[in-house]
Amino acid sequence: MTPIADYLAELARLDVKLWVEDGKLRVNAPQGVMTPELKAALSSRKPELLEFLGRAELPSTGSDALVPRAAGGRIPLTHGQERIWSLAKLEPRSSVYNVPTVFRLTGALDKGALETALAALLRRHDILRTVFPGTDLTDAHQSILEPWPVTVPLARIGPDLAKLPQDKAKRALHGLLHDEAGKPFDLERGPLWRVKLFEIAPGDHILAFTMHHIAFDGVSKAIFLDELAAEYRAAIEGRARDDAPPALHFADFAVWQRARMDDAALERQLGYWKERLAGNVPALATPNEKPRPAGKGRSGSIQFQVPPALTQALVELGAREQASLFVVLLAAFNVVLHGYTGQRDLVVVSPMASRDKAEIERMLGYFNNIVVLRTDLSGNPTMRELIGQVRRRAVEAFDNQYVPLQHLAQLPNLVRTPLTRAMFSFQDASSRTLDLPGLEARALTVRKDAADFDIALYTEREGDRITGVLDYNADIFAPERIKRLLQRFVHLLGMLGEDPDRRLDAMPSYGRPLGEIEQLLQGHPQIDQAVLVPDTASGQLNAYLVLNEHDVPSLDAVRAYAAKKLPAYRVPATFIPVDEMPLAADGSVDRAALPAPATDRSRLPTEYAAPRTPLEQSLAEIWKKVLWLDHEVGIHDRFRDLGGHSLLSVQLVVEVEKALQRPVPPRALATLNTVAELAVALEQGGGDDAAEPKMPAGSVLPADIYHGLRSHTASWEGKRASPDSVMVGLNTDGSRQALFWCLQRYQELTQLARYLGPDQPVYGMRSGNRVMVKTQENIELLAQHYVGEILAVQPEGPYLVGGNCQAALIAFQVASRLRALGHEITLLVMQEKFAPFPYDGPVALLFGDRSDYNPLRYFKSPHQGWHKYYSGPVSFTQIQGGHGQFFREPNVQVLTSTIKKYVEAAQAGTFASDVARTPGAAGQVLAPQACRAGIAADVPTHVLAGQPLSLKVRLTNASPVDWQPSSSSGLYLANTWSDAQGSVKVWLDGRAPIDPALAAGASREMQLDVTAPAQPGRWRLDIDIVDEGVGWFRDRGSKPCQIELSVV
Repeated sequence: MTPIADYLAELARLDVKLWVEDGKLRVNAPQGVMTPELKAALSSRKPELLEFLGRAELPSTGSDALVPRAAGGRIPLTHGQERIWSLAKLEPRSSVYNVPTVFRLTGALDKGALETALAALLRRHDILRTVFPGTDLTDAHQSILEPWPVTVPLARIGPDLAKLPQDKAKRALHGLLHDEAGKPFDLERGPLWRVKLFEIAPGDHILAFTMHHIAFDGVSKAIFLDELAAEYRAAIEGRARDDAPPALHFADFAVWQRARMDDAALERQLGYWKERLAGNVPALATPNEKPRPAGKGRSGSIQFQVPPALTQALVELGAREQASLFVVLLAAFNVVLHGYTGQRDLVVVSPMASRDKAEIERMLGYFNNIVVLRTDLSGNPTMRELIGQVRRRAVEAFDNQYVPLQHLAQLPNLVRTPLTRAMFSFQDASSRTLDLPGLEARALTVRKDAADFDIALYTEREGDRITGVLDYNADIFAPERIKRLLQRFVHLLGMLGEDPDRRLDAMPSYGRPLGEIEQLLQGHPQIDQAVLVPDTASGQLNAYLVLNEHDVPSLDAVRAYAAKKLPAYRVPATFIPVDEMPLAADGSVDRAALPAPATDRSRLPTEYAAPRTPLEQSLAEIWKKVLWLDHEVGIHDRFRDLGGHSLLSVQLVVEVEKALQRPVPPRALATLNTVAELAVALEQGGGDDAAEPKMPAGSVLPADIYHGLRSHTASWEGKRASPDSVMVGLNTDGSRQALFWCLQRYQELTQLARYLGPDQPVYGMRSGNRVMVKTQENIELLAQHYVGEILAVQPEGPYLVGGNCQAALIAFQVASRLRALGHEITLLVMQEKFAPFPYDGPVALLFGDRSDYNPLRYFKSPHQGWHKYYSGPVSFTQIQGGHGQFFREPNVQVLTSTIKKYVEAAQAGTFASDVARTPGAAGQVLAPQACRAGIAADVPTHVLAGQPLSLKVRLTNASPVDWQPSSSSGLYLANTWSDAQGSVKVWLDGRAPIDPALAAGASREMQLDVTAPAQPGRWRLDIDIVDEGVGWFRDRGSKPCQIELSVV
């Protein structure tokens, strides 16, 4: 398109008509459009406009000539009317396409003249007498009725309003007008417009017009009001209006458009749209706070205006860029939407009036075509560059506007993309002007009841300022959010007027920070870690989640949680469960290394292959559910390519077993690779013996526990001693002494292998979490099983054994059994656990400095208890992190470096205790039945904050066992302080050693020195016996002395 053609198309967008008559340039434009700047631009370009239009003024021939239609023929709907007819038929009681126009009239109104004027318009314009019968779209057509008498209903509401306070009267009046505007029309019977008059007082009336949009557009409203004023003037003057009846009507245009825009012509324009809307067109993530309901939502609206000085600055900017206010405002609207959504590929629709022929300039009817304006904000453009892009897109859309929006919505790549989330319009202010002689008419705003779009921004130039209204779906937006959006729109217009060379990334962003959303998601009890990554094109959020292996949530549960906690537009579009977060060298999450979301199959290395059997179909559906996928699963898609990992493999097995109503055979657990392979394994393992899992020879583990472990470790990658093994090795070609580590998750194994180095073999032995009841018997059975697997890998010692959390108790039993078999244990590493059983080898105890399991939180001298059980060297180290955080960055680096240090010391023979052992100290090991005490104390009911207290306590050995402690054996009379909610706040207070021995049933008077809490309030003092480093008696069934008191 040439520059002059571009300019003419932009003028057409403003409804400015240019033609050449007798060698002169003629102009016709709606009121308010011909600004001084536009007049100056037309004057400066007048020579080239005359030359271009002179060449273009050729006689219309053939189907391009708009002529009266043949009488008696069927009158079709225009393409634009088809969309409205279809949507209106879906909701026949909706008022979404009602267009209200209301004026308050002050002065002497002649009701008879008004009715005469309306009757004249009814006769003059066929479209006012047109109805739209039809059972479906193929049958829908226009039918023109004969004129009928016009009577304007009059409602005298003044007396009723006068009885109300002013504010209530105002609301009542608005309610009446709103109800009038909301009454539905009948497309088949008509009429499709109505008028009502409300009398507030003599000389004070409200005139309410309501038109159906299928017969009326914005320009029609201006023409209607203009002609109504002329007819009213003629009526009160007692004369007929001196204006020839129109030679053409809207029905003629409809027939002409159908002939002109035949299939071939539409196909040519459709080619443009296919190219313009190619690829992935993301749905606009409108910043709604509530989920979108089914059907049309309730409508809300808020008005705004742009100050005159800023309006002038924007007009001047548009003139410099050869762009209309429509273009400048739409560019700014796109930037605001980007600020909320983060999207750089935005779709906004806009109505364009196809009044591009002189014959239809003064014709009533619906000439709008809704066009799609797609804006590309990638590359961090300046605002000036963005204005240029929007101008080009608007001109192109105008040239290709006849393809109906409903046709575009059916393109294969758009069928799931709603195109009508946001609408932008620049209107003519003259459509709100009514000039009746002897009357002052003031336009009132009455918005319709239903929302056609999520947000629709209507703007117009009115005098020296831009005014507008934002209609919104009140079911998904709160008014406060819309007010903020408009404030930000006006503020951004100011930034645009000041500096159009400002780049997009320097413009404000209004979305909730990603870090806040991540923290909110991590607040879900079943989510351990969350990372959000915006899609660069759509701006929609992808949420990567590390799920809690103890309690795996469903996708529906996570989505429901996010929808409850977040505004709808900030709810992630995709949730991707991952086994662990990939980490960069500095310990931060390496977002670039996260897997691409499996929103479609385009990223998969395999072609889709449909299930061939009912079993494959069932398995494919289970995989889709478990892997949280939105696309279908092919039978040859790899589990890990689809995002599968160890935790999800367990869910997969659970769902498969639920569907099959029997356990998955072990041989099938080894084939979780593809649906096809798993189906074959299930079919081959479908005999009667398949329900009984086959275990390695010599295993004493109950079948259900083994089967559960096999399910959990089925997707663990690494070396196994046999196909039936549940112990998995990494770095197995390394030359160092192998480390056998009991753990919870595969991530822990991979982190150990990564940071201990490729030369350090590491074998992972999964705990019985979610597999077995954690009884001592089961722990010992599982340890015995792992001893068998260890010996299969390494028949002779020495061995390195370790474990974390509950798995440390299994590691302890593994080491004990290997020693009992005569094997040497170089080192036993126990992280976050102490096992109260005798052991005479070297032990390294590791606890987190911020962990609730750290013994220094509960004990003053825990080493006293440890030495009663561990006769060999014992080392105690506090490492960085809280419980459950040690395998995250950077804590894992501290953990593995500490393990390395102790292993190297043990291998070198230099490992030694770093906690004092009192020579000759007696250490009675108390069985649970020995931990029973009776305690009584006299304590005042009120004490001062921080006050030292010496309490007289009577202690009774209520167990059947004599207590034989010493001053260094770690058995103490002790106390804790709990707040009003029962939470222990002070563990490390009074200690009084129980020395000498106290026989079973015997009592003793003791003194316990304690200190009252520093914080005033209600407190509970618990007096108990502590076995330092081992536990408190109350944890073993004894009842402490509990006293409620006030601290003042």
